[in-house]
Amino acid sequence: ALETVWAHTEITPTCWLYKRQPLARYPKLNVARKMVPVHRVAYKAAFGTIPEGLCVCHKCDVPRCVRPSHLFLATSVENTADKVRKGRQATGEKINSKLTPAQVVEMRQFWRSGRFKQQELAAKYGVTDSCVQFVVNYLSWKHLP
Repeated sequence: ALETVWAHTEITPTCWLYKRQPLARYPKLNVARKMVPVHRVAYKAAFGTIPEGLCVCHKCDVPRCVRPSHLFLATSVENTADKVRKGRQATGEKINSKLTPAQVVEMRQFWRSGRFKQQELAAKYGVTDSCVQFVVNYLSWKHLP
């Protein structure tokens, strides 16, 4: 498997980019009848065993990069914190939302005014009751006032 990784890797001044499976965000290889992301194959070849439950993450944030010096281990929680810290966590309208930021602010204003019930706001904005609940309780769209 490792030979396949290196045979299809383009070395650039910054990253080593795996070029097969161009449509896959995280390309994979068949290793012992299991599909494994190529960056995990590269990490294991360079550093050895990957402890159970750990993610192989990218310092460079390039999913196709297999350069060992760009790879590091982290828990899922640490990986998510890294993504948030670097501003790569999708929020608000980037999450295929039916709402715009202006609608979220307006919905919260209507809710605070007490003029509308949750079901009425859901109907007005074409969303579910639970969506309204998440918005007005700041469980979603946390980045907006």
